[in-house]
Formats: sequence, structure tokens, C-alpha cells
Amino acid sequence: MAALSNVSVLSTIEANKQNYIGDLRAKLIAAGISIEFSDDFLIKFLRARLYNCDQTCDLIRTYLSNFQKHPEFFNGFQYVRQPLENGVFEILPDRNVTGETLILMRPGKWEPNLCAFNVATAATIYGVEMDKLSEESQISGTIEIIDMQDVGLKQFLLNATKQREANSVITKAIENM
Repeated sequence: MAALSNVSVLSTIEANKQNYIGDLRAKLIAAGISIEFSDDFLIKFLRARLYNCDQTCDLIRTYLSNFQKHPEFFNGFQYVRQPLENGVFEILPDRNVTGETLILMRPGKWEPNLCAFNVATAATIYGVEMDKLSEESQISGTIEIIDMQDVGLKQFLLNATKQREANSVITKAIENM
């Protein structure tokens, strides 16, 4: 039910979205962020925080901080092609009955000997980012399903620090969407 009430709140607010975009641009400049973002980019983040400009400004700061702290996770499609093609991360073609995107993560399909952990992590971030380019996904939301079939020791024999770091980045990236 929360998703449906958010949709009705958004439809009411979006009549004034240009005002919110202007307010957000002013807050970003005041926060020292001088990048000129497109309206569509800012709307994606405004929707994620129901057009609360203060929260959205913080969200964009966190988003940009992730790019600076972890550039290895943000190298474009060619970098993440292998885990996406192997089905580690998949956006299902149909939405559920209430409009949410369905995302399937299959860590058991990740082959550590063929694909670095950072690449598999980046594939997850890239996939969520691509999903959130859709206006429908921004408004209706996303359901993430983690299929643990075939997960074994090969996926867990990693440095624990890398696992914690990747988990932190993925969690922040998903929260930011």
C-alpha cells in the first residue's frame, strides 16, 4: 500500500516539478556541487525522496561520493558485460501487477575464476542504475530477488574486507535509487 500512496503523492507533486528542480539546483550549488545535471537526472533523485530537496541533495552527495571512493565499480557496460551475460544480474522483462520492476540477482552464477568480484559488484550497480533510468521504475519502485541456488564456497572464498566494501557500496547504490 505504501507504493500506491507514494504514486498518488508523486502525481500531485509532479505538477510543480520545475520548481523542485530549481530549488534542488540551488541547494546543490550551496553544497559545493557545481556539476550541471540534466532535469531527468535530478527528477530521478527527487522521486527517490518524494521531492524533498534537502534529502535529495544529501542523496546526490552520497551518489557522487561513491563514484569518487570506488571508481572501480563504475566503468561502463563493457566492464560488466560478462556477469550480465552469465545471468548474475537480470532485470526481468515484465513488471509485477503493481508496476514494480523485478530484479533477479543470482550470486551462484558468478564465477570468481572468470570474473573479478569488483566486476560482479559493478554489474549489480550498473543494472540498478539502468533500471532507474525508466520513469515507471522511478515511480513504481523495484523488487530485488536474490536467488541463492548454486552458491557455494567458490563465491565465499574472498577477502572479507572486499565483501564488506562491496556490500556497503551496493547497499548505498540501491538506497540511492
